[in-house]
Amino acid sequence: MIFTDPERAEFLTLIDPLSALGNVHGLQGIFVPQSVDRDAAQSISNKLRSSGWAVPFTYPRLSGTYTQSLLGETPSSAYALLLTAEGRVLYRSERSRLGAFEGIRAAIGE
Repeated sequence: MIFTDPERAEFLTLIDPLSALGNVHGLQGIFVPQSVDRDAAQSISNKLRSSGWAVPFTYPRLSGTYTQSLLGETPSSAYALLLTAEGRVLYRSERSRLGAFEGIRAAIGE
């Protein structure tokens, strides 16, 4: 799961590495938009499609609730969370401290 504001410049820097993770067997990306209007689902869908990173995303009106329940806070920058199908956390990190993509690959033994 990636938590970030799709309007921030950092969003575009995430696209290529995130798209590359799409080739990892069993890994499914989910985008949890931050700081967006509750009715922005269509604009987020358009932004993801035009960026080339077409993944499922949470409805903006529910993003705050998902963010709080999964992270316990609203991240100040892009945030990566890797969960098993059962909900066990394998990896979590803010983008500013990342190496996230390397960390994600290491967490799944890739």
